Amino acid sequence: MTKKHFKAIAAAVAQARDEAEPAPGEYGDPVAAIDTLAHALADVCRQTNPNFDRARFLSACGVE
Repeated sequence: MTKKHFKAIAAAVAQARDEAEPAPGEYGDPVAAIDTLAHALADVCRQTNPNFDRARFLSACGVE
């Protein structure tokens, strides 16, 4: 995967995170679930590209 792919994935995660309801609902906190997904995706991206910048990706996703 390339930087272009990582940027597109991060943008999709950030958009989903922005659109998620911040309050916990019947199925839990959707923002926390998206943050967990972002971390999991970062793990996969790191495995595919040794130059992958995990912190930069998570920041682009809107995850602290």
